[in-house]
Amino acid sequence: MTQSIRLAFLDVFFFDDEAIRGGMLVTDLDTIPYEFMVTEEIVPNKLQKLLYGKALLPYSFTHLISLPMLKETKEKISAVLVKKDPLLALRNYINIPVIALSGEDNPIQLPGGEKLQPETIRPISFSHDRKFPADDKFIKAVLTPLIRKIDLYEPFDRLNTAVRAAQAKNLKANEE
Repeated sequence: MTQSIRLAFLDVFFFDDEAIRGGMLVTDLDTIPYEFMVTEEIVPNKLQKLLYGKALLPYSFTHLISLPMLKETKEKISAVLVKKDPLLALRNYINIPVIALSGEDNPIQLPGGEKLQPETIRPISFSHDRKFPADDKFIKAVLTPLIRKIDLYEPFDRLNTAVRAAQAKNLKANEE
């Protein structure tokens, strides 16, 4: 069963021009990529900001970014891993666990701006929407044993690099 488990590393990215993009990297338990997606950029205008108010970002994260990517994926996702707690609301719309990672996810910064990834696995903890207590089973059965051998922040590092490269080229991932 564990060979068919697919993890979706999903994140939202902000850019200087107020653009927002979502990215998703689907992997197996060894974090080998099976699918990569990036949304088109979303640039809310002044009227949208005014009308949506504080609901703009949560709405965008869920309905304009996350749900469309999850609907388009060809892989059968076992769980969605996120780094931003507002993305936990996604669980209200899908029937698979949505689990937030927290802990030390920052690479070590060296003089001159070079970043060094730690040699060891970065400390991590998990949270999820408590309205879905069954998600604890996935954490205990799959993720807790996995973090002993895999740095679950590392796929987010790859996703960040890929989405920022796509933004620099202003591309959607499936156009390349």
